[in-house]
Amino acid sequence: MKANTIFKTGVAITIGIFFSSCGTTSKTSTYDYDFLYIKKQGIIQRPLMADIEVMKEKKSLTRTYKNVTVNMAKEMLIADFIRENNADLIVQPLFSTKTENTTSKTNVEVSLSGYPASYRNIRNYEPKDSALLLPIDHLLLPSAPSRLFSAAEYLPAKKKSGATNFSSFLLK
Repeated sequence: MKANTIFKTGVAITIGIFFSSCGTTSKTSTYDYDFLYIKKQGIIQRPLMADIEVMKEKKSLTRTYKNVTVNMAKEMLIADFIRENNADLIVQPLFSTKTENTTSKTNVEVSLSGYPASYRNIRNYEPKDSALLLPIDHLLLPSAPSRLFSAAEYLPAKKKSGATNFSSFLLK
């Protein structure tokens, strides 16, 4: 009787160890260049124009998330990156992901590097701003040529300081 109880206990412990000690682990890594489109739709009653100020220094951020999909981890990292850098958007975001799956959990490590940018000089649309926009043909037919321009053409000219230009005296 006692041997039977010991045998049953031994079998139960062996089965318990067998099921709890074995676990599959898989690791994957991906690197991709990602960009997001604005997906919200609505009626624009008054179009706005804005300048984008991009920081000159590239910033990076890495976070590890548990039990989420890679896309959810990327979205949470974008929100953290924007919040920490006090930005409105990210220019040229580059994502790096590493996932580790086990039977009990999934760890997703996501790294993001990019240039934080902010909107400046938000203003109402004026007819002179039409030169800054792509032609409608470009939206309908992306292979249509578009005009290249410099931002200096549209920025207000800087006022000259009170300093004397020495070269103008030499030419007189």
